[in-house]
Order: sequence, then structure tokens, then C-alpha cells
Amino acid sequence: MGVGIGGNYGTWTPLASPTTTAAPSYTSPYWNNNYPNDMGNSPLGQTLAEQDPQTFYYRYGRSIGVPDDQSAFGRWFAQQYGNFKQGYDAYTFSDPFNASIGNYAAGLGNYNDWLARFNQLAPQLRGLDAASRGGGPARWVAR
Repeated sequence: MGVGIGGNYGTWTPLASPTTTAAPSYTSPYWNNNYPNDMGNSPLGQTLAEQDPQTFYYRYGRSIGVPDDQSAFGRWFAQQYGNFKQGYDAYTFSDPFNASIGNYAAGLGNYNDWLARFNQLAPQLRGLDAASRGGGPARWVAR
């Protein structure tokens, strides 16, 4: 339900939760996604998610197991927010009265899908230094 442009407040469907397969067990020091009274899937939570997509993106990443540390993968995932927001905006144009940010995010895949996208990048873009992996310039070693 797209709640910012006059949605139907009488009915609601829970946000689709992304499935996590083989994601590492990661606990964020900033947000615990196992909070016992989490209202993220309530109508209020959906409204807040629609109004603050950047916070929703943070929660989405932590819920599928992406770390919010300074690892190359964690930094790359955080940098994808602009693409996420632009994609969600385009998705909303398709069906503005029924589109929800949760359904959009669920269609983007789980931890393994995001990790596969990251691993398809060049080693330098993944934060790997080619020289430290044996890919640097050839050198003669004196005997």
C-alpha cells in the first residue's frame, strides 16, 4: 500500500520479509532486528518506512545479514542506497496506490544475491589490493 498518496487505511498487508539463506549471523551494534516488540511490519511501521526510505534500507540490509561495519561489502552495500531509492521511485510509478517499499525490497533478493552482485565487481572495486594477492608488478629477486 503506498501510504503517502492517499492509501486505503482500512486494510493492510505486512511487508514482505526477505528470505535469508546462508547469511552470516550478524548483530548490528546499532540496531537489533530481534527486538521483541518490533513494529516494522505494522501499519505504523509501513507508514514510517514509506516516509523514511533511507532508514528502511538500513533495516533491510541488517535483516538480511549485511554488516554495517567498515568491510568492503558493508561499505558497498551502503553506497547502493541511491540506486535503491531511484529504483523504488521508478517502481512506485508503475502502481502508485499499491506499491510498497517492503515489496520492492523483497524483490531485490537475499544476502547471497547481494553478495553475488558485489563479487562480480573488479577486485579493486571490492577493496582488494592486487599487489597483496600476487598480482602486482613482476620483480627480479637477487640470489
